[in-house]
Amino acid sequence: MSSGLSEQRRDVASEVDVNPPKRFRTARSGAETPKEEERSAVDVSIIMPVYNASCWLDECLQAILEQDFTGSMELSVHDDGSTDDSRKVVEGWRERLEARGISVVISGHNFAKPRG
Repeated sequence: MSSGLSEQRRDVASEVDVNPPKRFRTARSGAETPKEEERSAVDVSIIMPVYNASCWLDECLQAILEQDFTGSMELSVHDDGSTDDSRKVVEGWRERLEARGISVVISGHNFAKPRG
């Protein structure tokens, strides 16, 4: 009886797909997977909350610039009302980051409306 059970388990295990297709979560049940062109064009989003961090931003932004990832990246900086020159430091890096193909979005609670 135990040999029949182990044979049955092996049969079930051989039928299990070890690489099932990936599905996207949706609010509706039974919804189809979005087509490739409907997906976001950005592969990696870096979200950086900032508050009076000007002394660390150069090192952080340099590390982002030096990434060897070949996909598309975006950097979203949310300045939470810094009183130092954090925003100015990020603005100074914007051109270098965008030249590398990293889009930069700067927002915060002191902006008229969110940009990202």
